[in-house]
Amino acid sequence: MSIRNNRKLSLTQSFEEILEAVQPMITAIFTQLHIYKDFDYYRHIASIAVWRAWLKADPAKGQFSAYLYSSIKGEILNELSKEKNYSERITVVDGETLNFILSDMEGWDNQKILAYLKLSCLSLSR
Repeated sequence: MSIRNNRKLSLTQSFEEILEAVQPMITAIFTQLHIYKDFDYYRHIASIAVWRAWLKADPAKGQFSAYLYSSIKGEILNELSKEKNYSERITVVDGETLNFILSDMEGWDNQKILAYLKLSCLSLSR
């Protein structure tokens, strides 16, 4: 993917110049991946990917802009995958539900609570 502002990228440029030049590329990747929230977070991920690519790039192996593009997109895809896995495994419980569960457990001894937690963990792991 080419950079829309037609700036040529080279490893002799400073990181700040390169990061500024690839902002349209990052926006295009967001659009392509349908990222519609947490823009600042994903821009931060993209900035780290640019930094790593800038440090590791080898001009003998190909175009720097192509390497940047694949690095940025790859890091964002990795983060999206982590977020998906996290949201599938973790259930957020609001305060009202948590209070209901705790009030229901009043009077339970430690053994009963431990047994309940073990059974809950077993049912979640299936």
